[in-house]
This record gives sequence, C-alpha cells and structure tokens, in this order.
Amino acid sequence: MSEEMKQEYTKIRKWNHDIENHLLSLAYLTDMKKTEEAEKYCISVLQNTSNQNKLTPANQEDSVL
Repeated sequence: MSEEMKQEYTKIRKWNHDIENHLLSLAYLTDMKKTEEAEKYCISVLQNTSNQNKLTPANQEDSVL
C-alpha cells in the first residue's frame, strides 16, 4: 500500500470515528429530551464540516495533476 493510500485510509478512519462520536452525542441529547441542545449541536457540526470543506476542497489534489 502506498504512503498516499495509507494517509487517505487514516483520514477516512478518523472521519468515521468523529461521525460515530457525533451521532452518539446526538443520541444522548435526544434521549435526555434536550432537543434545543441537539439542534445547536447539529448546527455546530454542520458549520465545522462546511468550514473544513472550504479549507481542503476535494478537487485540490486534482488541480496539481
């Protein structure tokens, strides 16, 4: 496996781990009937995801090729 593939695999594993933690947090908030907090959490996660996508566009590497 090339170094680039290893790095991509690591990124995907980290992303999966982060998503699982976000879902667990949302499940906890909804179980506790904290819907307002769950909504704020969702908005925060979406904003952070949106900001991250701006920092590392998917096609950035393709433009070098």
